[in-house]
Amino acid sequence: MILLVTPAVGFLPANVDMGVEEFKIGFALFCCVPTTLTSGAALIAQGAPNATVLSLMITMITNLLGTVTVPFVLKLVLSDTDVTLDAVQLLLKLVLLILIP
Repeated sequence: MILLVTPAVGFLPANVDMGVEEFKIGFALFCCVPTTLTSGAALIAQGAPNATVLSLMITMITNLLGTVTVPFVLKLVLSDTDVTLDAVQLLLKLVLLILIP
């Protein structure tokens, strides 16, 4: 869900005039990336205080899936801006930097 809902929210700042182009693109990028361990644990702790292992597992899974989905979602979200993005090249770099080590 986190890999679908927040990127959908990224369409809003990418298509609304916020005055500064870099802020608009940065906010859209922020919406497309998965949550970090801290925010994932905080979100889970609100619903189930004893579910720290669950929060760690959910965060790790979404971050691993995000490695694959973010380049393509980001390309889609930023398609109406001046940013050109090669999603396959970005995916290969993310795999080399995140998944292989």
